[in-house]
Amino acid sequence: MVLSSGTALGDRLKQALHERTALTVTDAIAASEGGPFAFAVTRSVHDLPAQFRPVPATRLIADDGRVLAPGEPGTGVLAYRGPLPLGYHGDAERTAATFRFVDGVRYAVPGDLAELTPDGVIRFLGRGAGVINTGGEKVHPQEVEDVLLADPAVADCVVVGVPDPVWGQRVTAIVVSPGADPELPGRLRERVRTVLAGYKVPRTVVVVDELPRTPTGKIEIARARELAGAVPSAG
Repeated sequence: MVLSSGTALGDRLKQALHERTALTVTDAIAASEGGPFAFAVTRSVHDLPAQFRPVPATRLIADDGRVLAPGEPGTGVLAYRGPLPLGYHGDAERTAATFRFVDGVRYAVPGDLAELTPDGVIRFLGRGAGVINTGGEKVHPQEVEDVLLADPAVADCVVVGVPDPVWGQRVTAIVVSPGADPELPGRLRERVRTVLAGYKVPRTVVVVDELPRTPTGKIEIARARELAGAVPSAG
């Protein structure tokens, strides 16, 4: 059995694992403050692509503050009801912001955006603070990353927003591609353009040997933004 809660494992990696031996791979969307919110479980290549399914205690809180009913499709921040910590030690303000009472129920709301589809699948959209505002349009990094990771030449990637004097922020992709050719950045931009709206296309694609990650596997977003900001926009 392989269990991951620090970062989601890609389908290509899961396929390689399942092709080599009999095992169960379990991904969890979780947070120290509460959860797990959802699990994606695969037992063979026939279960791919992996899909996250919410646990009964998971809810979505919409922009208007309404808690969506269990199974109700929609987009909002992930919330968890059940046994929860008392709060952050010595930080009453942060505690009040994260552990909220809605309709008399206490929820842990770390700030993760997600969508529940009509067929009951959770699509993780990333942290609310990570949403890129480019020219007034909102871009969820996860949806751009999903398109990039579908390219066989991309082994790993992260999409961030970096300051831009005209657009406020510009969408920038940092990709890991062993032996990448000089045409890769342009090809990846066109790949995204064929799938997503034009404002979601990375204005810059930076190719690196590896992404900056913490010991637990999470991407160091601040360091990634530094890498992205060091390269001029493609225009």
